[in-house]
Amino acid sequence: MARPIRLSSDHPIFNCFFNSDLSKIPSKMRRVPAEYLAFFEDNDPKNRMLAVIDNYADIGEFIEWSDEGFDVVPANESYKPWVNYFVYVLTP
Repeated sequence: MARPIRLSSDHPIFNCFFNSDLSKIPSKMRRVPAEYLAFFEDNDPKNRMLAVIDNYADIGEFIEWSDEGFDVVPANESYKPWVNYFVYVLTP
């Protein structure tokens, strides 16, 4: 059974193209910090990553609002992890 494993900010997925500063992306819930989780093949972080979860992170919503000028810093920072996810998937 697959189980989510917490990713630290120094995981290669957050720095494979851009250096993502996750502290600049606020949490959806003010009292609960955002966390990043992933599912790995055979529940082993050394194996292939199957999925990533941005838990309590407003990444998608900040990207949606980026052309509105709303919270510009988090909106710009939110693109970095998404680009990194894409690049990470394409690299062996």
